[in-house]
Amino acid sequence: MSILGAISRGHDLKVTDVADKVCMSGSAVSIASDQLVQMGLVERTRHRDDRRIVGLTLTEEGTRKLGSIHHGDSLYSDCLSKLQGFSADEVTQMLDTHKKLMKIFKQGA
Repeated sequence: MSILGAISRGHDLKVTDVADKVCMSGSAVSIASDQLVQMGLVERTRHRDDRRIVGLTLTEEGTRKLGSIHHGDSLYSDCLSKLQGFSADEVTQMLDTHKKLMKIFKQGA
């Protein structure tokens, strides 16, 4: 299950809830959710009664993107299935490396 898919199946899910659903570490999901927020696919929401609790919810664009993934984006599905063999630490390391690369490319643009 993808992070977007996990978020779509709940309402205002906490990072730890999403991490449990996708079998990843909380830190890996947190890093990925930062990127999803920047991409406009996910938004963070504060709990009404306890402002310390932050939930993750799909935006309209996130819902559209998830729909396109579910309707035939086999490349994404293939890549995701191949990532299932990595440990949470390996995924975190890849995401950290990706974040550094994105920063380098943005500086050069």
